[in-house]
Amino acid sequence: MQLLEVNDKPAVKIFAKKLTEKGGAILFDCEGDKVWIPKSCVKIIDRDTIMIQEWIYKQKF
Repeated sequence: MQLLEVNDKPAVKIFAKKLTEKGGAILFDCEGDKVWIPKSCVKIIDRDTIMIQEWIYKQKF
């Protein structure tokens, strides 16, 4: 099993599209929910998929 991490923290992979970027955060459309996520907590895999630190995923969703 592959361990998913973003900046040495446990992460989950979700479907999301980048909408815009401002300062230290990125606005994503996560299946209809528009959510700002700090750049340090996310890794963009491709145009439809990101990895997000698990703690912030639980907080936002």
